[in-house]
Amino acid sequence: MSIPQIDASRSEVVSTRVHHLQFINSRLSQRALALRLGSPATSLSNKITGRTAWNLDELFVLCEVFDVSADYLLGRSPIDSAKPNP
Repeated sequence: MSIPQIDASRSEVVSTRVHHLQFINSRLSQRALALRLGSPATSLSNKITGRTAWNLDELFVLCEVFDVSADYLLGRSPIDSAKPNP
């Protein structure tokens, strides 16, 4: 059984949110985030640029890493509601 993928339009929203979270948490490199996700940095780059879709497991990890809700990642909360991690 494969891990469900997020549809394309939602995946774009998630990518935008992750990019914003990386910006406000500049201490967390893309390489470090990729390690937390258990994937190569090139795979993370492809997800952020919209070439490939996010899966549910990755959403859970992103929520934990950035201390945000799934609603935030899916665009149901204002983008500026996320705060930098201490």
